[in-house]
Amino acid sequence: MSQIPISLKQLESWSKLTFIQMLESSRNILDINPKQYELMLLELARDRRVDMTVDRKLYNWEVYKNEPVNGWSCQGWENNNWKTASFQKAYNTAVENYPGDWTPTEYLIEFFKDSLSMGQERQHGLGRAMRNLPSFFREYLLHALLEAQGCTVSIPTLEENLKEHADLYVDLSDRRITVWHYLDGPIGRENLEKKLHDRGKISKGLNLLAPMVEGQKTDYYGWWLPPKSWAAELIDICRNKKPLTWEQFNLQTDTYGFLPTFMYFEYP
Repeated sequence: MSQIPISLKQLESWSKLTFIQMLESSRNILDINPKQYELMLLELARDRRVDMTVDRKLYNWEVYKNEPVNGWSCQGWENNNWKTASFQKAYNTAVENYPGDWTPTEYLIEFFKDSLSMGQERQHGLGRAMRNLPSFFREYLLHALLEAQGCTVSIPTLEENLKEHADLYVDLSDRRITVWHYLDGPIGRENLEKKLHDRGKISKGLNLLAPMVEGQKTDYYGWWLPPKSWAAELIDICRNKKPLTWEQFNLQTDTYGFLPTFMYFEYP
């Protein structure tokens, strides 16, 4: 992609619309027919967790659809593990079709269209698509944050993402570090552990686990990003710290679990 496809200005503009307003004004809404649109609404209602509460509000679909689109919009969805269309492909399509002003609902419609083209029936995983959205554009905001501090950073292509687990690459003069970024917490650690057990997708060479913990979160319209101090620490580790061996890394995680700190290791 030729430009960073997300900005803080976009996050602000999204927060001024409700989900249903944004969905109905999506520029690709006419790509699906009225019957398909009704199916999409039914599936969105089904995938909302009725036990999800935020600020003491019950965020079922009837409440949710009239709430502003902010960081909470991607929480409270069922994490259905169905085989689905590609979330990354849908995201890339929305960003490329509407550069600089794409919206979450345009991404969601692209995902739904891809699901329909695959012949899937009533198992499109719309809730999971919404859950996954922040991880895509957070990478670009982190990219900008690290570049602003003089670090050379690149974002994996779709092919690289399929081949190995990588959120960002930090490139130094003599080496490349694969950065794994995640929100610290029970779910984030569980997902991380699953990825690490899939050893065929761990990048050979230097890897850095980079959690964002509760005290580090900076809130931008409900979307969580790390502060500049987080980026500075990440850069310092990449440039100056000696990585753990794979054996040392496994011993440490087996003994203490995944601690809410940076973990730098080399995978053989």
